[in-house]
Amino acid sequence: MEHTHILDNTGDPVFTIGVVSKIINISPETLRLYEREGLLIAYRTKTCRRMYSQDDIEWISCIRHQIKDKRLNISGVRHLLALLPCWEINRCGSDKHADCIAFLNSDKVCWQLDKKPCRLKKTDCYTCPVYRMAPKIENLKTEFNISLKND
Repeated sequence: MEHTHILDNTGDPVFTIGVVSKIINISPETLRLYEREGLLIAYRTKTCRRMYSQDDIEWISCIRHQIKDKRLNISGVRHLLALLPCWEINRCGSDKHADCIAFLNSDKVCWQLDKKPCRLKKTDCYTCPVYRMAPKIENLKTEFNISLKND
């Protein structure tokens, strides 16, 4: 008899904060801190319970890697995330840049803004392609041909 994986879709939020904290060996409070600081978006059930997917676990591991191995602080990770060009990922036309709050506030990633552009399109930040691309922050230079200059 063949056994199938419980998770056929790695994007399904099925893990509680306690389970994720054990899997990654991180405290639940640190996960809450990442959420408060805008690095992480937890899926919320109708009763406001935080749930995480396998993709979220990979993203949290990426955050931990940036902090522990690359020696970035939370502000540094936020700065990396701000390099995600949501207007390109969501294929917004250049004619919309003048009115785009994310384009005009390039020091913050779109889901950290008070007026979230994706919500204007009735898209949830948790499922937005920009947020889902966040685990690739180490490859931003390659992904978007970003040239970083040393001052």
